[in-house]
Amino acid sequence: MAKAVRISNISDKVRCESNPKTDIQKYYSFKRVLGHGHFGTVREAARLSDPTKKLFAIKSIPKEKIKKDFKLMRCELELLHIVDHPNIIDFFETFEDERYVHIVMEECTGGDLFDHLITHGQYSEQEAAILLRKIISAINHLHRLNICHRDIKPENFLFQSPEKLSEVKIIDFGLATKFGEEQMHTVVGTPYYVAPEVLQGNYGKECDVWSLGVLLYVMLAGYPPFYGDSQHEIFKRIIRGIYDFDREEWSDVSAEARDLISSMLVVNPAKRATTEKVLRHEWFSIFEVQARPQVPLRILERLKRHHRPRKLRSEVLKVVVKLLSNEEINELRQAFEAIDTQNTGFITVEELQQAMTTAGLTMAGDEIASNCHAEIVREADYLHMGQLNYTEFVLATLDRKKVVTEEVLYNAFKQFDTENRGYITPEDLALVFQHAGYEADPTEYATMIQEYELEGEQIDFDSFRHILSKHYSVDETSPFKPRNGSHLVLDEGNL
Repeated sequence: MAKAVRISNISDKVRCESNPKTDIQKYYSFKRVLGHGHFGTVREAARLSDPTKKLFAIKSIPKEKIKKDFKLMRCELELLHIVDHPNIIDFFETFEDERYVHIVMEECTGGDLFDHLITHGQYSEQEAAILLRKIISAINHLHRLNICHRDIKPENFLFQSPEKLSEVKIIDFGLATKFGEEQMHTVVGTPYYVAPEVLQGNYGKECDVWSLGVLLYVMLAGYPPFYGDSQHEIFKRIIRGIYDFDREEWSDVSAEARDLISSMLVVNPAKRATTEKVLRHEWFSIFEVQARPQVPLRILERLKRHHRPRKLRSEVLKVVVKLLSNEEINELRQAFEAIDTQNTGFITVEELQQAMTTAGLTMAGDEIASNCHAEIVREADYLHMGQLNYTEFVLATLDRKKVVTEEVLYNAFKQFDTENRGYITPEDLALVFQHAGYEADPTEYATMIQEYELEGEQIDFDSFRHILSKHYSVDETSPFKPRNGSHLVLDEGNL
């Protein structure tokens, strides 16, 4: 999972520019080249301490190449810490040596959207609706965090696996930037997908919606809406908004799809549809395979019973979650998406209350119910944002007895046992968390260890397992009652 920090505290939390110089080959073995980004080469790698040899994608950026653009690279690292969404690439950690900065991310093996379009041709409306809703939900998440991607194109969307219904992930934040009330002015992007106001050097987050409109057009037609014999001619058509639906490929495309595209490819950004308005467009309800599924009661019960663990345990659990396979957390991802009805990448108190009511968990009194749902969110809201992001939700609802096996625990232990000594020191903890981009004070981590009343300041595997395997207390006097007397199956194995 990508860790997230509050934007207001980003300067206090992220220290991407000051990671200690570390030989990444002490931790990872490189396999093969996967591709190339704006700044560097992306290679497949496995962590040496992980006996399962889970694969990662590591972008290695030459320092010599980024001397003039160091701010852009640093911005990419900061943004990877902020974002936290099922359809945005997961960030793990960074390393720095004499020549390179290395960014460790999840590996996606299903190829990119561009390759899919070349191999399989255009998408059906149903396929496009399913895929585009996920993509726009992720962009909506970015916009809620005051982030503009600025380089939306098929090559920047990877599929998690080769399976047909695989999750899609946004990648390459090399051109992404935080924005405020002032307009952006740097002309960046890819010619076919760039918005007219970007070419004029004065724009806002609306430029992403234009690029998404171009993307949908390409998915349904197999070619871009703006074309020409030269880049100058393409830009001329973009600025004037000249495109059509006249060719044969559009004869069977619905009026709703064309209406959606037309609302996104509006030259005046003030009149262009927002991500929120796009997500509410009737085209999605017509062509998506199914409505949002009902969230299983056992997941809501785990969330209801969750109590915030001590800091060390919560931070280690984030590492454990990273080691889980997509299959192991797939149900939780679907539950998160089902509860997140506004497609923001966050779950609000109101959305949680609606999900619990729909699932049959009701309470007497609206005020009591509201206070109780707010308390549930507070218990899982590590960032104190008044809502839950994706990682927080997974941590609170994970069936740890079923998923966190001895093997997973050992692999997590080896993530922290950086010198392979058979125990973890405060310095080890500090180093791991600093690689993940956070302030690392060994004194603070020594205090965390002491909270568990261990002998000395070292954690061996047995102590590590004890820290993570202690059961949460279960509130047997829960005010929630199933509607119509339906039976609730409680997961007593939740750790």
